[in-house]
Amino acid sequence: PAVFQVGFALVIVTVLAFVFERPLAVSFVPESILAVVWLGLLGSGLAYLVFFRILGRWGATRTSLVAYLLPVYGIALGALVLHEPIAATTLLGTGLVIGGIALVNSRYGTRPIFAARNRAERQPG
Repeated sequence: PAVFQVGFALVIVTVLAFVFERPLAVSFVPESILAVVWLGLLGSGLAYLVFFRILGRWGATRTSLVAYLLPVYGIALGALVLHEPIAATTLLGTGLVIGGIALVNSRYGTRPIFAARNRAERQPG
């Protein structure tokens, strides 16, 4: 399960942090511990719960489309927070990504694969 993956990664990253970072520079004050716990529980834990809930409802194909939105979020946050300019090609690419996601989620993107295979097998030659 995912809890073992995350737990194993925690052990490895902790050991590597003490090997490659300056351990004396790490301060274990309550604020930093609370921040790490907060990010771990809400940032990672809640995200895992939402992801697996969506995975159960939508299926793997539709859920994987969320990954295509990450650059779109990055572009939007860069423009809103850092006032980065957005080029026309960036807008075009964003439109293609959103259009592709819309196509997969439309009735045209939900055709069963086996039906397409059966049609191809029945056609001569």
